[in-house]
Amino acid sequence: MSENLEDMNDEEKLKLSVFHAVSKASDEISLDCVDNCTFTPEAKALLTEFIWKKLSLYAEDLEAFCNHAKRSNINEDDVKLLFRRNPKLLEEFTKIDQEEPENKGQKRKRKKEENDKTENE
Repeated sequence: MSENLEDMNDEEKLKLSVFHAVSKASDEISLDCVDNCTFTPEAKALLTEFIWKKLSLYAEDLEAFCNHAKRSNINEDDVKLLFRRNPKLLEEFTKIDQEEPENKGQKRKRKKEENDKTENE
């Protein structure tokens, strides 16, 4: 990766962010480890690469689901479809999705009011 943040492209910046998150999480795990385990820089790099590839596959799948439904925006149904083979993740996502129906209704109402206001001007 490039040395200066300004010289990095968006993908390199995102990958660096993933590495930072992996590094931080692995350091926290090391602190909680009873057997005094640590993660080598190589292990952190491998975890980062694995997560990056998995996220890339998720992005491709989400895009395919969205395109198949002839939409241009990825929505919660696409995410549910993505996690259909992981019941725990699907359950957590569904729980979050059910907790926010009020917020969705308020956002739609505000957006409709804004659209009506711009149409009247």
